[in-house]
Amino acid sequence: MLNSYKSGHTGFDLNCKPCDVVECLARQCTCGVADQQIIIGQNFLTEVYTNRASAIDTFERLIRRSTCRYLVFVENNYPEVKNLMNQLSAHLFDQGLTRSTPVAETTTIYPNFRLPQVLQQHLFTCEDGLKPKSKVTFHHIVLEIVR
Repeated sequence: MLNSYKSGHTGFDLNCKPCDVVECLARQCTCGVADQQIIIGQNFLTEVYTNRASAIDTFERLIRRSTCRYLVFVENNYPEVKNLMNQLSAHLFDQGLTRSTPVAETTTIYPNFRLPQVLQQHLFTCEDGLKPKSKVTFHHIVLEIVR
């Protein structure tokens, strides 16, 4: 989200208005991302966990410059990402920005549908270890912002 993360794919449409997340964080746009009540990051920390200090700084700045009341993260099942979630939770609480220090949880779900037979026959042949997933495990945390 900071310029160091900018991949050229930080733009999207929100309420029919074009937005660039990096510019919105700088409060230089009118699309309203920073004015949303809830911000959800899905598999975002997975991309930035190797630079923890910069990632944590990004979210601290986002909270300080926004009216957001909740940050929600749903992330891939990597221990390093879960550790970053917990570190972020502790840091934001220490800064007085969140109401508590929740701990990231891990959940496993089982898809409630079977893959179509054509995919089972042609895509997943069990060669080279390719098999359909029977369960999905992920980490998640909800941070309530002090407002």
